Amino acid sequence: MKKKVCILSIDGGGIRELIPAMILEYIEKQLQEISEAYHLSDFFDFIVGSDFGGVLAALYVTPGKHGRPAYLAGKGVEVFRRHGAEIFDISLLKKIRSIGGMTDEKYSAKKLEALLQDLMGDYRLGDTVKPLMLMAYDVRNRRSNYYTTTDARDPIRNFYLRDLCRAGTAIPSYFETARIVSETKTPFSLISGSIFAANPAMAAYAESRKINFAEMLDQSDKPVFPTAGEILMLSIGTGDVRTPYYYDSIKDWGDMNWLKPIIDISYSSNSEAVDYQMRKIFDATESPEDYFRFNPQLVGKSGEIDDASEDNIRNLAAITEQYIEVHKEDFSRLIDKLINNNREE
Repeated sequence: MKKKVCILSIDGGGIRELIPAMILEYIEKQLQEISEAYHLSDFFDFIVGSDFGGVLAALYVTPGKHGRPAYLAGKGVEVFRRHGAEIFDISLLKKIRSIGGMTDEKYSAKKLEALLQDLMGDYRLGDTVKPLMLMAYDVRNRRSNYYTTTDARDPIRNFYLRDLCRAGTAIPSYFETARIVSETKTPFSLISGSIFAANPAMAAYAESRKINFAEMLDQSDKPVFPTAGEILMLSIGTGDVRTPYYYDSIKDWGDMNWLKPIIDISYSSNSEAVDYQMRKIFDATESPEDYFRFNPQLVGKSGEIDDASEDNIRNLAAITEQYIEVHKEDFSRLIDKLINNNREE
């Protein structure tokens, strides 16, 4: 009997990535009640992330000892709790020179780059323990690029994981455009893929349709070029932001006024649109319940993607903990499906 292809899709969202990190840590801990040896990636066949969600995705499939993943899911929580303030740290001089990010990137990427180097070392996309997809936008060639483990067989498509994560987090006005090279030393100028796929679930689905998972995973019971009915998908957002913009306030806004709001709106609108599309796709299958979307509301809380203050970190953590508690039945259904799909026949 064929098993389903299990896909994990993680939205972009800057510091709000703490939300999916905590959700995935919870899921992994539930799975470890069966065996402490389990890692999150043991239950997913394809992991996809956008923006800082790509950092999480890459962490879960970075190789460690004996071909096993280097990190448990809790490492992602640690990254954003311990290092968030370092990543989104702006010196007074930088703040003055950039006018708060209006005339130059708001943050230096040096601490982020050092962190990525420490976490992922010299591992490349082709080294991951499970298939991975990250994304970035090529500003020179004006092209949306999707970087997958399968494509990394070609050296020109094989990059250091740390470099792809750096490119994926090059959010316009927040971090400098990334300049990275492939294994063939071919250079690329890239910005964050969140500008076209803040919610990468549809991209993950589309890409999975052309992957021979039976061959890629060396598991004959996995589908070849799976249809939606052969997929179990978990999509996790970074918080549903509902900050209103009122007509009287925005009607005369120009470029400077719209810069930050348009990023906020693009994240939310893309997330909503893709969720709608994915639900319609799965509704047309015999197993619509195999699409899971978790995305807490951030009503009355900061939706800023760079608010790494202690108060906001605590708020995001509290919102996530409460969300998990309220949705425990939904998480249990997902976990049961993951376990059943992972069982040896």
